[in-house]
Amino acid sequence: GNTDLNSLSLGTIAQYQGNLLNMVPYPYAPAITNPDAPWLGATQVPKWVMLQKFPQFSYGASPNSVGAGSGVLEWGVPWGDSIYHSLQAKLEKRLTQHFTTLLSFTWGKLITDDNAGSLAFNGNNFAQAQDITNLNLERNVSTQDIPVYFSGLLSYDLPVGAGRAVNVRGWANGVLGGWTVTAVVALSDGQPIATPNGTGDIWFNQRPDIVGECGKAAPKIVAEWFNYTCMAQPASQYFPGTAPSILPGIRADGAHDLDLSIAKHFKIGEHKDLEFRAAAYNFTNSIQFGYPNVFWVPPTSGTQPTAAQMQGFGQITNQANTPRQMSLEARFKF
Repeated sequence: GNTDLNSLSLGTIAQYQGNLLNMVPYPYAPAITNPDAPWLGATQVPKWVMLQKFPQFSYGASPNSVGAGSGVLEWGVPWGDSIYHSLQAKLEKRLTQHFTTLLSFTWGKLITDDNAGSLAFNGNNFAQAQDITNLNLERNVSTQDIPVYFSGLLSYDLPVGAGRAVNVRGWANGVLGGWTVTAVVALSDGQPIATPNGTGDIWFNQRPDIVGECGKAAPKIVAEWFNYTCMAQPASQYFPGTAPSILPGIRADGAHDLDLSIAKHFKIGEHKDLEFRAAAYNFTNSIQFGYPNVFWVPPTSGTQPTAAQMQGFGQITNQANTPRQMSLEARFKF
């Protein structure tokens, strides 16, 4: 990623507000000789240009462009940080009486101030920082935060076969005996939902205001995981919205998966072995709903969107997991 060193702080934007577009003298004009430079020959520029840290390197599409860029980018800077706390437990029962168990449980919390930068290697991270000079505004749970995760493996040798509870031999043992059933289950909370930017503001990545509980009485259906009325357009384009970087009280759908398999080893002579396995992944064919559509695009800055304009907000259009898959596998050892 990169950092724009000429970004105006929210404090500066709030201080000057409408005066940011006032024209002021531009003392760096004599030093600009590039014919493609936007301020070539300019004796005056908007005030926001001169408020940048390096106004002599500022660029824009035209003298009237607002916050169009800086020309001073710092690449690969590790601005963000994160912290992770967790409680992890494991219960393991190794093979005794033809039964094996491995259960694991994690209860944790991942906090970061960089959901959209160098730490955004996973998850949905479209919410850019409102003020790169003050990442405290971004401090929240990470978009990768999964508070509760449980996984379990159960493996059981069916009690049919030579030397087992139902002792069979010969062809019956070859067909019915020696099978092992394995189940793998995964259950987890869903990932957080990043608050959208895009209020129509031209000055910074303004987030909306929070005016309700996004998760309270949420429909949580494919057509509407939650509704947009928990957010509102900020009253001023010069001040950040009250919404944090992560929407409070609502998460995407979590994992709920069960895999089953049945396997048997066929001994061929003294040193050869043929393993046959039939497996069903997502055995119950459960659907883990994908990430809901979260956008906030009022037609005009300072206006509130209508239901028609926000149609599709909170809608889920994809599946996070795969449907049931069946497989037949064979492995020969010699």
